[in-house]
Amino acid sequence: MGRTIKIFLVDEDPTGLLSAEIMNWTGKIISVPRNQISKLQDREEAKRTGVYFLIGQDPGDASNEVVYVGEGDNVLKRIVDHDANRDDWDRLILVISKDENITKAHGRYLESRLIEIASTAKSEAFK
Repeated sequence: MGRTIKIFLVDEDPTGLLSAEIMNWTGKIISVPRNQISKLQDREEAKRTGVYFLIGQDPGDASNEVVYVGEGDNVLKRIVDHDANRDDWDRLILVISKDENITKAHGRYLESRLIEIASTAKSEAFK
């Protein structure tokens, strides 16, 4: 069964701020380069509860990327904290709910599950 994904290029630039939605799904994805996170200040959905990925180049292996998975009641506030304290990422992905139905418990569960999936994927890659 297929799915339709709607991607909106906010700045008409595929490498800039974009949002994505899967039809008949209550979630929403926002992706933005680190140097443009200030554009999220005016987006109310970026201040919702959700999970996020900080993606950057692996300092030990330039051919790989590393991903940090986190969650927060106000994901933008958490990102701003990371921006000041971490320098190992260059792209941000937010996963939030279109209808504000993700609670703190949902966010923590999603974060835990995504870390588990990422750990499994990493160990599978090295078999």
